[in-house]
Amino acid sequence: CLYYDGVDDYVNHVNVNFSEGSPHTYSAWVKWSGSAPTASIVPFGGTGSCDFIQLYSSGSYTFMFRDHSPCTQTTITNSNTQTLYNEKWHFITWSINSSKQLFFYIDGLKNGDTMTLVNSAIYYNWIAKGYSATGFLSNYLWKGYIDEVRIFDAAMPTSQIEQMYFAGLSKLFAKNQITQSEYQQRLANLPANNFAKE
Repeated sequence: CLYYDGVDDYVNHVNVNFSEGSPHTYSAWVKWSGSAPTASIVPFGGTGSCDFIQLYSSGSYTFMFRDHSPCTQTTITNSNTQTLYNEKWHFITWSINSSKQLFFYIDGLKNGDTMTLVNSAIYYNWIAKGYSATGFLSNYLWKGYIDEVRIFDAAMPTSQIEQMYFAGLSKLFAKNQITQSEYQQRLANLPANNFAKE
């Protein structure tokens, strides 16, 4: 788990490339520090200004995915990421299937509509760095904690994303990072047939 100060902290890592928008899933646990942002927040991205995941966009709390080429932006309509900015741990996930359909999740639950990408390539190689169309900007950085960043070369079904969320939630509870009442409330928010309630 790393803390990012929202000023100049970020991590670069080896390129993880998906040509032609091939199926993959990206997940991470995040914990925002401080008040809700007043500018776009871009905690994950790729090789330059055309590759980033935007969780808040100038006046609306939305999920936006910008691919590398032809540098197009896909917005998940009816998504709401405002819940991320409450100084609590949250599990965010997005998954792209073989039909280039993009699904966004917060805490194991689908958030917003299903959208279709128009893209030819997707790259990931930084965490918390923050880019806009004009390049590196400090007000696009993540402020807070990011943990357990994972990239899978397959589209994960909702049931598996729920399982990952439950496993992480149980770990947080075991480490006293969340209270018992919060743990139980979060489980209650999952679908009634979720295995965690059996």
